[in-house]
Amino acid sequence: MLALTREQRRYLIEGDVRGLEETNGLLGALLASSEALRERLPEPTGPADHRTLADLRELAVELQRESRVNYVLACRGAEFAQHTLALIHEATEGETTVTAGARRRDGLRLIDRPA
Repeated sequence: MLALTREQRRYLIEGDVRGLEETNGLLGALLASSEALRERLPEPTGPADHRTLADLRELAVELQRESRVNYVLACRGAEFAQHTLALIHEATEGETTVTAGARRRDGLRLIDRPA
């Protein structure tokens, strides 16, 4: 699951929607099966069970950390896409054409470049 979460991050960064979709499907299936498995497992009894449980908790913390980063990446990607679509809409609706590096009324630039 941790490997898939890291793969998910790579797809988010690369913008690979197909890979992200496939990985999200695999993660969803794993989460569903792990929930069913958790309901069937007995309570830990011996020291080995408790060590295994501690290891699983560590893994869960790391998985949670990775998932938070991926969530932020996904949100930023969605914001970027929304902003890009707004720029395209503004450029096509306005009388002037927005070109790369051109300043908008709000001072933002379509593509960041050193001034």
